[in-house]
Amino acid sequence: MFTTNKFSFTKFAISFLTGATAGIVAGLVIAPRLSRKTQREIRNGFDKVVDKVEEKVGDVASVLRKVV
Repeated sequence: MFTTNKFSFTKFAISFLTGATAGIVAGLVIAPRLSRKTQREIRNGFDKVVDKVEEKVGDVASVLRKVV
């Protein structure tokens, strides 16, 4: 059933996880509990991810400068 070329298990899993993630995000945005505190927690988590990505990009750039 999930091994055909048109619809593989991997595609099913990715679709399922994407839908589940969208549902969770929608629930957080729409939920009546969404207060300033929750918004701040979401923003802080996002900021931490952005900081880590910026740090890694800086590390890669530094390595590339040494190579070139």
